[in-house]
Amino acid sequence: MNISFLSISTQYENLGDALINRELIDLASKHSRLHVDLSRCPDWFVEMLNLPADTTFSRNRLALLPHMLKARLQGHVPYYFFIPGGNFGEYTLPRYIKNLVGLSYTVAAWLTGTRICQLGVSYERSGPRFMSGLRMRAKLMHALYVRDEQSSQLLKSYNVPHKGVLPDLAFNLFAKNAPAKDTIGTVCFSFRTDQSAEQPSLVQQTVDCVVQALPKKTRYVLSVQVERDLKSMKVIQKHLKEHHGITAEIFHEARDITKIQNFYKTVDVVVSNRLHVLLLGSSACGRLVACVDDKNQKVTGLFKTLGRGDLVVPMEGVTEAAMKTALAQKPFQGKPQHDALAKGVAGIFS
Repeated sequence: MNISFLSISTQYENLGDALINRELIDLASKHSRLHVDLSRCPDWFVEMLNLPADTTFSRNRLALLPHMLKARLQGHVPYYFFIPGGNFGEYTLPRYIKNLVGLSYTVAAWLTGTRICQLGVSYERSGPRFMSGLRMRAKLMHALYVRDEQSSQLLKSYNVPHKGVLPDLAFNLFAKNAPAKDTIGTVCFSFRTDQSAEQPSLVQQTVDCVVQALPKKTRYVLSVQVERDLKSMKVIQKHLKEHHGITAEIFHEARDITKIQNFYKTVDVVVSNRLHVLLLGSSACGRLVACVDDKNQKVTGLFKTLGRGDLVVPMEGVTEAAMKTALAQKPFQGKPQHDALAKGVAGIFS
């Protein structure tokens, strides 16, 4: 029997992180029993994970180790999954030293015969210290998959061993392609503006170009699925009113995946610089436009990997014509990625 061990600690305010952890749990549960540490997770977050009824729980991450050894001694095959998500930036020296100390957990799990895995991960703007630590860990891993070709090339440049590229875990939502309308009647904006001093003005210019590119009768709404985005979305709401005479309501939901997915079913296209807004939204409405700057490489990398660079619009120097072209592209269909993800996960357990 396969047994998958997970210790979940993430950005609890970000519904996208709940989503990808939920989908990892769903995929792993198709091939194994689950044993998880949720000691750092709030109750409302745990509810979103849809854990199987036969899940076993441990009181903390360290307590998983003896259960890995026990599983191995009983003839089972233990797997340990690191959590998915985006990684960026370089380590400071103290952080690098802390990471080396943390590597002892991976070594201990490896010594028990546990197969160490990670998928649904990306890397950008990472330097030699970060990559040195990752390279040491990767050499102990059974399977490391990144979610875009850009991340894969970065790892190759630092000689970090990995299996290749598998689709983002959110593609587990695309069991079938969402129906997309031929015309756009309702647009949903959702942006983060906290990554640079220039980002708020870039986002406002992008919003202006969308409004200029579409008929005046178009309806606009705003979504917030990351708590810290609420403030910036209120600024965009005010901008739409003052500069375009548009009243746009905000749908704020960072604790219920089903509720916000149902909301996205009421719109015709999602326009955002957040990866999991784009994927979750398009899984419901079928259309997206990814608006990016140099801080959104994981977004650019993923859609270019899929051959859908036509849906990516750089916010710097954005024009009405560029936005009109992106909005007119064919719908986004994630079913092929859904199938590739399911096949790749099955391969990890084979």
